[in-house]
Amino acid sequence: MSNSGSNLAKLFLEKFYQAIDSREPARFSEFFAEDGEFIFGNYPASRGRAEIEAAAQGVFTAVDDIRHELKTYSADPSGRLLMEGQVYYRKKNGVVIQVPFACGMTLDSQLKEVNGSLAPARVRHYQAYVDLAPLWSG
Repeated sequence: MSNSGSNLAKLFLEKFYQAIDSREPARFSEFFAEDGEFIFGNYPASRGRAEIEAAAQGVFTAVDDIRHELKTYSADPSGRLLMEGQVYYRKKNGVVIQVPFACGMTLDSQLKEVNGSLAPARVRHYQAYVDLAPLWSG
């Protein structure tokens, strides 16, 4: 997968992953449409901002730190994005684990620039594929 798509996609994804890495559930959930859907690993889907915020809070309180490193992404004109990278979790015992992620995202509108800024687009669907076993093991 190459870094195709626009600089707008890169900017959107940087802000999105910064929101996750901030470990602020409300900041993360604001990226989603009111009826957005978030699927993390093999957990059930969270639907709507309140459920998404609660799911994020569960992960954020289970670790001391999260950091995403976006390696590649692709974007198509319809608002679909595919991403690959590495995520680093610092567990409560201080151990840092690194696992790969692959994610798919669908936005409610095309990314566009308005008056020099990224116009708001909300996430309709976000599915993060990540092996969580190392995170929960001893």
